[in-house]
Amino acid sequence: MKKFLTILMLVVMSLSVSAQRYGHDTRHRFEQTHSRKSHRHDRKSDRHFRKSDRRPRGRKKAVILRDIPCVQDWQELWNGCHVRIKLDKIYIYDPYDTKVVSGDEVILLPNGLYKVYNGAFWHVHAPSGERVSNIWGDEVDLMSNGVFRCYRAGSYVYYDADGRKRE
Repeated sequence: MKKFLTILMLVVMSLSVSAQRYGHDTRHRFEQTHSRKSHRHDRKSDRHFRKSDRRPRGRKKAVILRDIPCVQDWQELWNGCHVRIKLDKIYIYDPYDTKVVSGDEVILLPNGLYKVYNGAFWHVHAPSGERVSNIWGDEVDLMSNGVFRCYRAGSYVYYDADGRKRE
């Protein structure tokens, strides 16, 4: 009987000792089972987000603007204006509901100017709605260098955004 109680006491004591923690500091046991390199990595990942979870700071996606045909009623444009279509005519209004441009077809160009088709020719209008002189023709294209190419009377003529002729 004494032997049985002694063995039982040893088992109970060994279980209670193995269930104890090393205080609140578990690093001692962790360092015994892991290498220093993995321990440093795990500690770092507890404090900081992983790189995949972080948002890039200061980096914004480049917005590439292109010709935007104005074809839908209440279409919002990137310059703050909106489109209204009435009796198959297209009207562009600024945020204060003041009419800026109107025509049979209207295209917002990447530089903020409007290309407007009225009847027989394309014309270019400033963001305020005023027509830019000399930039008109059967075809008007904005090239990548900011120069307008106008096709009229069977030949191409080139103008800058201010309406000055380019050679």
